Amino acid sequence: HESVTSRRQAFATVLPRRWRRPDARYPRKTRMDELNGVVDELIALVLVVEAGGFNTASMRHNIPVSRLSRRIASLEKRLGVSLLVRSSRRFRVTEIGERMVQHALAIRAETRRALAVAQDTLKEPAGHLRVSCPIAIATGLVGQLCIQFVKRHPKVTLTLDSTDGRPSPSGEAADRKSV
Repeated sequence: HESVTSRRQAFATVLPRRWRRPDARYPRKTRMDELNGVVDELIALVLVVEAGGFNTASMRHNIPVSRLSRRIASLEKRLGVSLLVRSSRRFRVTEIGERMVQHALAIRAETRRALAVAQDTLKEPAGHLRVSCPIAIATGLVGQLCIQFVKRHPKVTLTLDSTDGRPSPSGEAADRKSV
């Protein structure tokens, strides 16, 4: 057994690190692992500081006091510094705690802006719409509907192909909605 183990160890040192099998007991940490939960911890710090206490923050945001306390304790452990000086009735924000709150406020604001960008794209239709229909329908009903649609949704470009019933020479398919 000893010779097999020593051969494996010798072979493992010869292989480049990326080819070695990772040890299942001690998985390698990635950059994502080191950031996991940090934003939640920073936001918890902001909530407590803005509210002036754990109980007030808990009531305002419907988050248990224990969760807020654990998140801030986890952040302090991760950073290796004390962010809040706690006493039985109140707390005081340390100097580094104040600086972390400022960074956390910026992160919260930027996160809200990022979410707003995504939500804004869902509010109004945008892109290109291609409609194909027979000439008789295009000159009447569909043509008027297309004009109204484009007026209502300026971010949409619309192409109306009127056909005589045969496939279009361009060979491009129109957008369809299954009924």
